[in-house]
Amino acid sequence: ASPVGVWAKQLHLRGDRASNRRRATTAALDWMRRKLRKYKIEEVFAAADSGSIDV
Repeated sequence: ASPVGVWAKQLHLRGDRASNRRRATTAALDWMRRKLRKYKIEEVFAAADSGSIDV
């Protein structure tokens, strides 16, 4: 969750389970990095302190 709501994204991966887990983890971390760059870190902490999001 973020100060502006919840994010969701669907991936369709092919291959074995281990490869898919690595790809999904990499995609999730990259996606979070890109999303969080839009916010100042102080805004994220303020939202967490107010209970708007869980950190």
